[in-house]
Amino acid sequence: MREIKFRIWNGNVKKMLIENFWDDKADVLNPFTDYEKDYLFPEQYIGQKDKNGKEIYEGDIVRNKWGEIGKIVFGGGAFVSVYIPPYNWDPMQPVDGIMSEQEILGNIWENPELLEQAK
Repeated sequence: MREIKFRIWNGNVKKMLIENFWDDKADVLNPFTDYEKDYLFPEQYIGQKDKNGKEIYEGDIVRNKWGEIGKIVFGGGAFVSVYIPPYNWDPMQPVDGIMSEQEILGNIWENPELLEQAK
């Protein structure tokens, strides 16, 4: 059974505010009352780890074994890695296929330059 976890990007303070904020053992603030909702971007753990054992979340930027770069999104009922230009063909396979062979390079919030480098 896959574990359901989330992390939250707080655009107001420009940092990943909370990881796994649903954990009732965590001593954390309530992100929906303590901050303006417009600045919070929750991202779900996809239930898979990359080739280095790091948990993959929505919004992560990954590189596959062929050097192609994509970002993790939820679409068509599954988490997939969508290619970033110049790679503009169909999304990579759903997570159960090849995610364990990919490597996390960063995420769309803390490493936006990775999105530009791929172009």
